[in-house]
Amino acid sequence: MRFQELFSKSIHNISESIFIEISNEDKNVLVGCIYRHHSEISEFIEQYFEDALIKVSKEKNKICTLLGDYNVDLLQVGTHSDTCDFYDLLSEMVLNH
Repeated sequence: MRFQELFSKSIHNISESIFIEISNEDKNVLVGCIYRHHSEISEFIEQYFEDALIKVSKEKNKICTLLGDYNVDLLQVGTHSDTCDFYDLLSEMVLNH
């Protein structure tokens, strides 16, 4: 088993992330670790998250796992529009991958 860094990105006061690919005999695994600073969720989505999910969605025939601290209170998904947007974007990516 081996791994390589695919990409990493840091946006001042918005987010930090690293994505690696783990290669093994069965199927390659893409692992992303994301930290969202305590900025506006909408800034995080617009400046980072949408682009990161597009990159991940292009990685075909791999198991994709996203980990991290998104600093999003998902209990507010029904009452807070930015939280709902975050949840919808992540759910759409999961369903389409």
